[in-house]
Amino acid sequence: QQKNLNKQIEIYDALYKDNRLDKESEIITYSMLLANLNLPYYSAKVLEDSIASGLLENNNKHMLMAGDQYSVANEMDKAIEIYALNSDKNDTTGKSAYLAGRLASVKQDWNQAKYYLEQALLKGDLDREDQVRVMLGVALMNLNEFDNARVEFIVAKEDKRSIKTSNSWIKYLNAQQRHVEAVNKYL
Repeated sequence: QQKNLNKQIEIYDALYKDNRLDKESEIITYSMLLANLNLPYYSAKVLEDSIASGLLENNNKHMLMAGDQYSVANEMDKAIEIYALNSDKNDTTGKSAYLAGRLASVKQDWNQAKYYLEQALLKGDLDREDQVRVMLGVALMNLNEFDNARVEFIVAKEDKRSIKTSNSWIKYLNAQQRHVEAVNKYL
């Protein structure tokens, strides 16, 4: 099985380097072969380069695939860039903006997380708006925007699945706010 996969990748790799992969299905197959060999960066690069050259259509599906592969490769900045571009150009839902915001949160880039998560909520059509609101609340709290964070946690509680999580974050937020206020008294 592994020998067959290695042989396939050798063939596709040679064809790709010779610019002889010219069908969408061939590019996608090559990209998925690379992903299956735990080469997500190269999988994403093939997709991104093929979109840039016009071999693959610049659409929501292809951009999400590229962003996902960069994310798997822990190329957070590149994944955020792809998701953000997709959000602006192709994605009519808030999914790509949410994915960019989620990765920005992982990086603890709270301003960037706030921006993309707000964009996700504006676009809407999210699977779990409550989770996006909790994540936005965390970003706002880390930016010391305590009142706005509290609002997001409270709105997230409208979905029963987020009541416990939101209540925990509100308790933590209250403690953080008291701490910041106490420190500011001495400054």
